[in-house]
Amino acid sequence: FRSGETKHSAADGPSAMHMVANLDPVRAQIEGSQDRAQVATALLRAGQSLMDRAESLRSQGQAAAADQCDDAARERLQRAAQELAPADGKPSELADLFSLGKCREMLFRIAERREGLSLSANTAEYQRREQEVREPFLAITARDVEMRDGHEQPGVFGRAAQTALEHFRWVNLHRGFATKTPLDSITWPQQTPK
Repeated sequence: FRSGETKHSAADGPSAMHMVANLDPVRAQIEGSQDRAQVATALLRAGQSLMDRAESLRSQGQAAAADQCDDAARERLQRAAQELAPADGKPSELADLFSLGKCREMLFRIAERREGLSLSANTAEYQRREQEVREPFLAITARDVEMRDGHEQPGVFGRAAQTALEHFRWVNLHRGFATKTPLDSITWPQQTPK
């Protein structure tokens, strides 16, 4: 099986599926690269891909396979976060900080789904994890500042970090939001109906 493929199990009935990933747990250095940022980027992309697959499976009613994808994503994202953590007391590159923030945000979303992380269940842990997500983005906004017309303004990474923070805040405030009309059901101009 290739990554993301599923297989049916007769023991589970005709509709149950199991996730079969082609990536084993990361136990050693990825061969051919000692660039921690490159390794972390590959792990981050793999984690995102697995989370997307989990969402797709969950929407198809395949909760067990979706949970397997989330668990595999968590493993890759934790490893990516380890690779992106500042080393030797040197400040991290802005791109690495941004990727670290995205890793932590995805881990936060997995914890909400799989570990029951919520503001009502455990306020202190929820707030601690929220702050952990925000830290890299706040570090970027503090460091990436440009002077324009005599005023300090955020640079490219600073603006991206501000956007990521606002998106994270919005999702946390409006997590129950659902459109009245499913987006998939809308027929756009020059599109044939499904």
